[in-house]
Amino acid sequence: MRFLSLVFLSGFVLLAALCLLLLAGCTSPPTVTPTPTLAPSVVSLSLRAILGSSDLSVGSNRVVFALIDSNNAPVRAASATLALAHEQDGRIVQKGEVEAGWHSWPAGPGGVFAVQIEFDQAGLWLAQVSPADGAAEGQLARMVMRVSEQSITPALGSPAPASLNRTASSVASLDELTSDVEPDPDLYAMTIAEALQAGKPLVVAFATPAFCTSTTCGPQVEVVKELKEDYREQANFIHV
Repeated sequence: MRFLSLVFLSGFVLLAALCLLLLAGCTSPPTVTPTPTLAPSVVSLSLRAILGSSDLSVGSNRVVFALIDSNNAPVRAASATLALAHEQDGRIVQKGEVEAGWHSWPAGPGGVFAVQIEFDQAGLWLAQVSPADGAAEGQLARMVMRVSEQSITPALGSPAPASLNRTASSVASLDELTSDVEPDPDLYAMTIAEALQAGKPLVVAFATPAFCTSTTCGPQVEVVKELKEDYREQANFIHV
């Protein structure tokens, strides 16, 4: 947290130096060649960016993030502009701008920004984020993204893992499977492996209703229940 605090409070050049120092095991300070930054070195960062995409790799990636204001309230806007840069050999290389759109959560008033970004190199990527409109228009946040050479997530179109999750038939009570206070037995009737063999599309929700009450987690199980009622003939639904 100490490192991240420095990142958000300092300029991009200082961020690059700190990143290189960390990677070198703090053995000796790196030599940084001054280069143009994304913005003046003294910038008022009145917003905080929370990155939701934890597995980023070279190639096309869907980057999801939220913005929080100084009152710890979520920021809503039709879109947000990301000025991208890549840390390379102690220099900050600017990579242009992309526009992230706003996506409301099915449950609750919150939402996130999402954008497809093409990363052409692994390493540390930086983004200066500014909402395009709304109450936070003109305010800034900064975000650090660590990009790997290869993703650890199964690629789109690849076979889903045939997981043998526990079901209602293998436990004495649904309390052993879910923290949902009003669980729907239909969501615990089959394993993922069985559903993949059923010849229907499969919707799997990984969520802990009692322990993650934000709109990004627990309440989404209620949305899955509603979807199941409307599409139970067309798809299978599972909560893990």
